[in-house]
Amino acid sequence: MPLLPPPGSWFEVVRQATQLDPARRPQDTAAFLDLVDRETDTGSELPIVRAQRLLEAADKKNDTAAAAQLLTLAADQPGSDELYLDVITRLKVTAARKAILDNLAQAVAVVQALPEHAAADDWPSWEEPDRAVWWLLGVARLAAREK
Repeated sequence: MPLLPPPGSWFEVVRQATQLDPARRPQDTAAFLDLVDRETDTGSELPIVRAQRLLEAADKKNDTAAAAQLLTLAADQPGSDELYLDVITRLKVTAARKAILDNLAQAVAVVQALPEHAAADDWPSWEEPDRAVWWLLGVARLAAREK
């Protein structure tokens, strides 16, 4: 069981600083301080606004770094219905392929959180849960192809 703080600004700092792969951690004090500044800045944009911006970059500009940042944001905000059902399910799995395969632990966290959001009983239509199922199937196909 990971010893991470509750979701919030310090969650991402601790998560990145304690990655199992040393290459995924901040590489020096300056990088760590930049991470702390970026994640604890109270003037930062709302997570959903950032997610929508990253989605656009990932899908329309084929920006693999944006896809990776979007999945990181989702993994750090597992309780956000809006983030998962309005943004993650719109992310093309092909655009997120590298990000999914490069960080399997993060991909697993996103895949495990998504069904909780789609399982709600109060959806006005089936569009959101349907998109969630199709996105999960896309990730499953990717996983099967990559073994």
